[in-house]
Amino acid sequence: MMALYACSLSNDDEFGPRVNPHCRNFDFTLFFEDAIFSILPAAILLLILPLRLIHLLRSPVKVISRRLAIYKVVRISHSLRWLRSE
Repeated sequence: MMALYACSLSNDDEFGPRVNPHCRNFDFTLFFEDAIFSILPAAILLLILPLRLIHLLRSPVKVISRRLAIYKVVRISHSLRWLRSE
């Protein structure tokens, strides 16, 4: 028969990817989840952002007429206002 172990809250404060196996079969610690699954992707995107901005600034302008751009902005803002009112 398997003995029951009390899991302390400090188990989730460790960085290791695995919680004490006596607490749960297999589970990531909360600290590991925060670091790997949210902070790491955000940091990678922030590092790639300047490269993308440089690429966009060097690419040729696609829309010459500003009338179409202004129409699209007005249309999108009107649609968003309509969605928010529901």
